[in-house]
Amino acid sequence: MPASSSASHKSERTGTPHRVFPERVDAATKCVLVAVTAVLAGILKGPVPLIVLWALTLAWAATLRRPALLVKVHAVVLVLFAVACGFAMGITVGGDAVVSPAALGAPFLRGLAMLNVVLVLALSSKVEDLMAVLENLRLPFVVYLPAAVMIRFIPTFMDDVRMVRAALRMKGIDARFWLAHPLEGARMALMPVLFRALRSSENLGLAAEMKGVTGRLTPKPRPPVSGETRTTRRAAFLATVVTVVVWLTLGDWMAPEVAMPG
Repeated sequence: MPASSSASHKSERTGTPHRVFPERVDAATKCVLVAVTAVLAGILKGPVPLIVLWALTLAWAATLRRPALLVKVHAVVLVLFAVACGFAMGITVGGDAVVSPAALGAPFLRGLAMLNVVLVLALSSKVEDLMAVLENLRLPFVVYLPAAVMIRFIPTFMDDVRMVRAALRMKGIDARFWLAHPLEGARMALMPVLFRALRSSENLGLAAEMKGVTGRLTPKPRPPVSGETRTTRRAAFLATVVTVVVWLTLGDWMAPEVAMPG
């Protein structure tokens, strides 16, 4: 019998389907990664350390094995960056641009770094695990419940967009229609997505509240630390050290200056 066939039979007998790497990392470690990335993204200013931070978080997001999703997310951010550059180039003071495209790139790099780690957390964590981690921080119920719902809303929203896109295709609305009637196509796509998002957020809130309806989750035995969790912690520590070293050595290199009006 081939090895792949025996492996599939083994997974069927044990009832443990194949999971990507982040799904075998505990939710607490992924939450810490989000917090560390947020701190680094807030204090880094120069383009070089921000690019390093984005590259490291992109490598972490690549472990989801969803390259199409990462390409789409980065494409959307690049479009927003191009729009921002267009507005910035139109605002001038004394013939000089107020904000250069290089200066505008910093907040978008911060946003991409945060998107990478938040996507991993949202797409590879169970809502009860997220709520347990947030509750262990001694946060009140009215704080950690909405936080868990917001994180779990990301994959649900992606499913809603996928369903709306499939429905539009069934009605014959394809790329040619979007090119010929962009405003009408946007209306026909955005309105269903908006109403589905509102309904999904309400359902997620009710589901999360039912999991901890008393305001306190039922304590569960803490599982042993997996090898993937240990590997992630070591890699995260090394990545943080590398980012800080680059920040201390090349933090101000090629840092753009922003002209202030007046």
